[in-house]
Amino acid sequence: MSVRRLLRVFLAFLRVGVFGFGGGPSMIPLIRAEAVEANRWVDDDQFMEVYAVASSLPGPIATNLAGYFGRRVGGPLGSASALLGLTLPSGVAMVALGGLYLATKDSPLVRDALAGIRPVVIALLLAVALAFAPRALASERGRRGVGLRGLLVLLAFACAVLTGLHPAALIVAGALVGLALWRTW
Repeated sequence: MSVRRLLRVFLAFLRVGVFGFGGGPSMIPLIRAEAVEANRWVDDDQFMEVYAVASSLPGPIATNLAGYFGRRVGGPLGSASALLGLTLPSGVAMVALGGLYLATKDSPLVRDALAGIRPVVIALLLAVALAFAPRALASERGRRGVGLRGLLVLLAFACAVLTGLHPAALIVAGALVGLALWRTW
């Protein structure tokens, strides 16, 4: 395994770890930018497939994706390199800034900064969702089943928002619907 590849995957996920304020979901647009745009490890369709699998596995989505892309680029050492790059910034920040945060968390300046960051994180998540939507609704068979998949999106969204149903139950339900109707999709 080349040291250059290990360094490249480490630096890609170090950038994600540094700028991924807010945890796993906020890191997805950053991981996509590194994996699809900056490094071209996968295209958007492949990223969406990897994301779907990684989000259905136990554990944080960002570390699942880092482990996958690291292994894809550099084998087991690549996976370790990506995970180190991803987690190093937050580990250092927690040690270095944890006490500072506790001392300043009630400060109007800190509260205002965090209040400004939260909507940006939501916007980034919505941007990824909108970018995924055409591919998620498309089929290898063309437009066939787009309406049914769109209805499934709406139903899953309604269940997630209104019922408090666990995400795993929604994922399993989606898989069961897909298996039951796969020929029509």
